[in-house]
Amino acid sequence: MGLKFENMEGTKIKFRAYSVRDKIIIDWSTIMQTACNNSDIQLLYTILSSNDEDFIIDRFTGIKDVEGKEIYENDNIEFTQHYFNMDKTDVKTKTVKMNFDRWNVYESNAGESNVRVIGNIHLV
Repeated sequence: MGLKFENMEGTKIKFRAYSVRDKIIIDWSTIMQTACNNSDIQLLYTILSSNDEDFIIDRFTGIKDVEGKEIYENDNIEFTQHYFNMDKTDVKTKTVKMNFDRWNVYESNAGESNVRVIGNIHLV
């Protein structure tokens, strides 16, 4: 039986880690599989206690893009911006961040649609 982490709303709590030294992203399933299969939580501990010199932690937003890809903190997304009382739309990009108590993925009252992950700040 695997470990399952959820917040109060039932959203899976997951992370991924960017290895500064190796310049790779380690996904949550790899981190957990390594910890559970080897009965060795050293990788998990090392990543979660990192001071950003070795690993940079990105949190899962609980949101998926139009293709079903999970959106994480520090992902670069492309989206269609809508405007009130206008037939106008623009295609824009931004980096996913936490703004006070919510993710900036959907932050406009007029709305964004067609949100798609196009990369992240780590792997340019």
